[in-house]
Amino acid sequence: MSSKKLPWFIIIVTAALTAMAIPRLLQLKIDYDIENFFDPEDSDLIYYHQHRETFESDNNFILIAIENKKGIFNKDFLHLIDSVTKHLKDLKYVENIVSPTTLKKVIKVPIVGYINAPVIHLNEPERLAEDKEIIYNTNDFFQSFFSQDTASVLIYLTKDVSISASANDSLLHNDREHAENIQLWRLSYCRKNKNTKLLCNYCK
Repeated sequence: MSSKKLPWFIIIVTAALTAMAIPRLLQLKIDYDIENFFDPEDSDLIYYHQHRETFESDNNFILIAIENKKGIFNKDFLHLIDSVTKHLKDLKYVENIVSPTTLKKVIKVPIVGYINAPVIHLNEPERLAEDKEIIYNTNDFFQSFFSQDTASVLIYLTKDVSISASANDSLLHNDREHAENIQLWRLSYCRKNKNTKLLCNYCK
């Protein structure tokens, strides 16, 4: 092959190889699952799977804190919390959500026996003072949903641990339809209640 034809030959071969490689390149994906970096028979990975089956995943939850400087035990603020809870529950990939307005406690009732009763009586505002007294004087798990200074509450959300990184980002940055709804009532509420602050990236 002459020296003049050689460069063209190289260019043609390179172009042909590139054209054949493009479909493969378009199929390349980044694997964000760190478990795939380990041998399935790896002892540490097996132990991790056993731990996750027993105690659930360590990275499948989102904590949302909502603060009200005037206090959390008032009807309007608690209805806001309940609205937030319902909106978040409808988001894709959300498996479960626990908030102050969904918390239940087991109580014993004469004749009936043991029943689940709400920790917060949302639709009985006259009982909120009693609810507050019980919450802060009972050493129970639901205390962790209420700050000691009675100025903020916690919402605990669990998500599907198997979702992709992009789906996880979609959840963290809000489903557009729900985010718009949340933003609308959030702005309306905050105009009326300037002491309320939402302390989470999700609700900003």
